[in-house]
Amino acid sequence: MSNVRPTLNCPYCNTAGQKTAEYRRLITFKCPKCGHEWSTLKMPSKETKQKFIS
Repeated sequence: MSNVRPTLNCPYCNTAGQKTAEYRRLITFKCPKCGHEWSTLKMPSKETKQKFIS
């Protein structure tokens, strides 16, 4: 799971996506070029990870 990265660019045309919605653990994007919508998981920051570890 450590090699998973959030997809900020459109998986089809590789254009930078515009954030349309943000939930607790999910971010939804929409491509301004082709109109494709996709979601990605929020990656916790290092500070958040340290809180869970300790």
